[in-house]
Amino acid sequence: MLSFDRLKHSEIPLWENKRRIEYLTLFRDLVNDFNPLFGTQLRAPLSPTTGHPLNREQRITEINERKPLAQQMIALAGIKSRRSCILNKPGAPSLEVDVIERFWYLGNLGVSFREPTTVIEEAIGVYKHDQKNALYRTRNPVSWIVRIVEWIAEFPVWLFSSIFGLDQEKAATSKLGRIVTIVFQTS
Repeated sequence: MLSFDRLKHSEIPLWENKRRIEYLTLFRDLVNDFNPLFGTQLRAPLSPTTGHPLNREQRITEINERKPLAQQMIALAGIKSRRSCILNKPGAPSLEVDVIERFWYLGNLGVSFREPTTVIEEAIGVYKHDQKNALYRTRNPVSWIVRIVEWIAEFPVWLFSSIFGLDQEKAATSKLGRIVTIVFQTS
């Protein structure tokens, strides 16, 4: 409930901005370790959680575990991971594919392995470009008041979704969830 996980890049404080940059940078390095364009030089030689060297299977696991949150951070930066890609095969038409979601299948689809890296780097660029504004939001008491009011307004939806085991995101965007949120914001 009291988190910044669902906030767009233009709403987060500086420490969350930096956390997202670090997370996406590590994710990009893990992705590039499987990119044949970058050779055999490992960009993420050690596990970020244990500090031990990663073997191939552990790298695959790290990417798969980090992919959902990376996709969310990319979307919150306003970057679309669904791209129209020109296939590497001569005479083949272009293909629209989510290059993060379908990362393991890009070779089979004939899509350039550079596409996921491009998407991730665009998101990192958005967060880096917004750091000055994030610092302002961190120091501005008005932005914290707004954030606290939003959290208070989300509380009934969070409580309802917790009691009935519903997805909070779906509950908040449902008609009833929006009505409850508006009622609490206006009272």
